[in-house]
Order: sequence, then C-alpha cells, then structure tokens
Amino acid sequence: MFAFAFVAFDTKTSAGEENLAVASFEEKAVEAIMVFQKALKSELMVAMQKGGSKAAVEICNEKAPQIAEKVGLLENVTISRTSLKVRNPNNQPTDWEKETLEDFEKKKG
Repeated sequence: MFAFAFVAFDTKTSAGEENLAVASFEEKAVEAIMVFQKALKSELMVAMQKGGSKAAVEICNEKAPQIAEKVGLLENVTISRTSLKVRNPNNQPTDWEKETLEDFEKKKG
C-alpha cells in the first residue's frame, strides 16, 4: 500500500484560502498518482509477460522507487511508500500517514 502526502499550509491564510490550497494539493496529488500508476503498470505488464509474478515483484522492489522519484521530480511532489507493517524501518509512516492507513484498514474490513 502506498501513502501519498502533500503538506504545505500558510497559517496566515483565511479558512477560504486554506480550502482552496487543500483543493489544489488534492488535484496535484491525484494527477501525480495517475502518472505514477500508469508508469508502474506499464513496467509491471512488461515484467509479467517476460518473467511472470516473480519478475513483477522485482519491479515493485527495484523500479517502483525509481519511478516514484522520477514522477515526483516531474510533478514537483514527494511520493513515498509506507505501511502499517513496514519491513524497512526507514519507511515508518508519519502520524498523518499512520492515521490514514488505519482509516483505510477500518473501511476495508
């Protein structure tokens, strides 16, 4: 599971301006996610055709972070991967990400 976070608030803005800023960030997030998904799906499809599910897992491990970095630079965002059960301690979720992932888990069940 991936968590995407875009945080940039000016505490001096009014509530209406803040709502516009949030909407703008949400649009940017959706656009970046779509670009990322398209690029990753393309890589996964090629890998599946060439080497099956084992090759696809390798893409997720090796290429997904590279694709996320490239899309992040193109879209001027930060894309990161996290989970409630991380294997890599460097991928611990922030408080906001953890709360969001826990909410996903509640809705899933």
